[in-house]
Amino acid sequence: MSVVEVDPRFRVTIPKEIRAKLRVTEGQKLYVVSFGDSFIMKPVPDDPAHRLDEVLGDFSFDKEARRKAEKWLFENPRRRR
Repeated sequence: MSVVEVDPRFRVTIPKEIRAKLRVTEGQKLYVVSFGDSFIMKPVPDDPAHRLDEVLGDFSFDKEARRKAEKWLFENPRRRR
């Protein structure tokens, strides 16, 4: 664990050991997500569309699947939050 300081422009420097471990490079984009009273930073894949294809594989979303998804969303509005 490392301690960093927020500068007057609200920037932080990611410690060298963390940059090396996660292979963060200069100019790379990171997601910053709030999580309770904390936040998480995750590297954005170089090609998000390609990475999504890897995760989804041969996923297809036809009209029937869309109809079922829309029906589920309308029946379960609180679960989406």
